[in-house]
Amino acid sequence: MNAISLKQLNNLTRSPQVASLGSLCYTFAAADLVGRAAEGGMHWNRGRRVTSQRAAVLLACGAIWANVMPASAWAQPAPEPIPAGTAAPPAAPASDSEVLRPPPPAPVPAAAAPAAPARPAAAPASVGVRDGAPEPKRPDPEQSNVHGIGIAGSFATGTGLTYRRYFGNTSVQLACLAIITDRGNDAVAFVGGSLVRYVLVWSSPGARGLLPSTSALRVVGGAHYYLRRWQENTTTEPTQGVIVPQSEQKRQSSFNLGAGLGFEFGGIVKSGFSLSLDLVLTAAIDKDGLDYILPLPQSSLVYSW
Repeated sequence: MNAISLKQLNNLTRSPQVASLGSLCYTFAAADLVGRAAEGGMHWNRGRRVTSQRAAVLLACGAIWANVMPASAWAQPAPEPIPAGTAAPPAAPASDSEVLRPPPPAPVPAAAAPAAPARPAAAPASVGVRDGAPEPKRPDPEQSNVHGIGIAGSFATGTGLTYRRYFGNTSVQLACLAIITDRGNDAVAFVGGSLVRYVLVWSSPGARGLLPSTSALRVVGGAHYYLRRWQENTTTEPTQGVIVPQSEQKRQSSFNLGAGLGFEFGGIVKSGFSLSLDLVLTAAIDKDGLDYILPLPQSSLVYSW
């Protein structure tokens, strides 16, 4: 090699790969260049010609500088430790002549597993079934009444003032009425009793105004006794011109039986007024036997508590 540039020599001496052998290589290079300069000079960069004395002095200074500088000054500093869990930075090129490589591509995330197909919606449950279990039956309203008083009108179960006694969904009702006129010469008495069974009771929480909140279908049966006693005045043919007044006491009675269906509205299971309407098949029996059999209405208005 007859010519070398200062830039190439500087890059060679600064390379980290030859830092540990820099001083030795620089000494041999300097000795070789001094010998070539003594033979008649050398060519430097851009065609300039330099005398052998200047080249020898320059190379000698370079050799001394390479021997004085320690090898650790040429080596690259040790990289700092990377904390655990931190991605390592890309490595720097070994020299200026090394071409930078692009960073490795980011890892492609694994494809998500396909979602399981949705199950078809369950068919709607039948009426009275909820969440796979039968809907509990609505409990009947609990009876809280014990007594009741009011009025009633019936040819089969009694007419007049009424007292009612409750036994759960069953009640017993007594009715009586007495009417006395003509200073006791005319008297009428009604006495009756009935047995009522509430077959079906239902409540309407949304009822407003005069509409009852509780209603019932009931079966009723009873008996009724009717008695009337009065004085009837009679006259006889005048005897010897004197009229003698006479009176005759008369009596009328009947015994009635009846049974039927009806409805009651209002205070059936809770305190309050209740109104009943029934249609009762009534049979009347007097002293001569069976008088009639007719479907007759009856009604009662009772306050219960």
